[in-house]
Amino acid sequence: MKTLCLPSDGGDQAPNLRQSQQRDIKRRFIEFYRTRVFYLPEIDPEDCIWDDDTAWRLFEMFFGSKGLDEFKVELMQLKTKKKFEQLSSKICSRSDGLTIDAIHRMFITKWAVQKPSSYKEIQSLLQDVKKLI
Repeated sequence: MKTLCLPSDGGDQAPNLRQSQQRDIKRRFIEFYRTRVFYLPEIDPEDCIWDDDTAWRLFEMFFGSKGLDEFKVELMQLKTKKKFEQLSSKICSRSDGLTIDAIHRMFITKWAVQKPSSYKEIQSLLQDVKKLI
């Protein structure tokens, strides 16, 4: 979407009213956006919870150190969503919604316990949203 249409009334008969309404609507929209639109600290939520060390430890739990270096190289070339798919595929021998969800839960638990900066940012955002309710 390149253009945001903010409709007003007044038609052709009241151009000054229409311009005044347009300014008011734009101001209200900007204020709404400024106070009610929030962003996660990363583009992909998975970026917040991914942790290389956790992935390596999971791999080692199942396979030992054999193949770990190759797996590290393989994962380093992938975006985070694909990393979760690959880890799930290696550990569970499949990569579907259930297995990826299980892996996500492990990483989320570790993330929540460690409370890195992304956790604190999201916690702060949620507190801001809660104030609005």
